[in-house]
Amino acid sequence: MEITGGCNCGAARYRISAPPLRVSHCHCATCRRASGAVAMTLAAFPADAVTWEGEEPRTYKSSEFAYRRFCGACGSQLEFGFDDRPEIRVMAVGCMDDPSAVPAIRHNFASEKIDWVRLDEHLPAKPRWWNPPPGRE
Repeated sequence: MEITGGCNCGAARYRISAPPLRVSHCHCATCRRASGAVAMTLAAFPADAVTWEGEEPRTYKSSEFAYRRFCGACGSQLEFGFDDRPEIRVMAVGCMDDPSAVPAIRHNFASEKIDWVRLDEHLPAKPRWWNPPPGRE
């Protein structure tokens, strides 16, 4: 399986050479603010399966335990990651060339979703993390 994607302007592109470990819709306030959307769909991959092409994304330290990566030219949100989980790269599904190739399996942070958002009843809804870093259950 090969997954490709990139930013809105095309400066930052990537290739992923492995299937996702999991794909989730995140409803946390940080993802909403970072993406400007009511939720952000993210797919986790082994870090060694992700290769950047073109411009390397810029990194923003978005919390005391996580970072986000975005295109320095157009601002597209491309990646999210935990500082203490360098073996995992979490990519924004909306920036993939074929987002339908990686369907979500659950909702995360359902406890923080916007009131008028209706969750897909066919997917489990976790109140917080899908795979919490140690000590953050």
